[in-house]
Amino acid sequence: MTFLSQRLYNFLEWTQFYRDLQDYGNSLIQMSVVDSIYRQTQDAHVIQTRLFEPEIPEWVKKAVPLRLDILMMFGTLPNSLGKYHKDGFTRKAALNVPLNGGDKGCIEWSAEDIEELKIYGPRKEVRISKKEQTNLGFRFDLPIRDRMTLSQPVLLDTNEWHRVNNLENNEYRFVLSLRFFGNPDLNTLIKLFDTKKTP
Repeated sequence: MTFLSQRLYNFLEWTQFYRDLQDYGNSLIQMSVVDSIYRQTQDAHVIQTRLFEPEIPEWVKKAVPLRLDILMMFGTLPNSLGKYHKDGFTRKAALNVPLNGGDKGCIEWSAEDIEELKIYGPRKEVRISKKEQTNLGFRFDLPIRDRMTLSQPVLLDTNEWHRVNNLENNEYRFVLSLRFFGNPDLNTLIKLFDTKKTP
């Protein structure tokens, strides 16, 4: 089913595969790791877990319509606002599944362009808001192009400026995210998932 904001996201129906993926993701949750990364980065929206292709369970890889590159789990602190960012240095789109608290808070896309800073790490590449990264505690108050609550699995555009707004949620927010080889864009993923009618 495609909604009004098709260029930014496309919801998918819940299936048993997504329920199993949700259970798997919830089994990986470690709030203490999220807290530790926050203390190091001062970013309330962090990557708690990152699995590359050889580490991803076979049942997950077999269920999706193209080759998996990375499986990540994001954790966001309660009552917090993440920094604006674009995933990776070129990452175009992802498949996200809500975990515990994932259906609270929302993803917001900025209506304005933002000066970027590229962050390099041993297992991390991200384009992040330069002003938010270099000014401790600063967060933009920009016009919002669109916002989305993650109530079900979704294909979404990660190559536009976006952030997680968890300010009104008193719980940690966890989301599982699948990234694919070849770096397909959102429209390509929509066609692939619609064609195969899976998982």
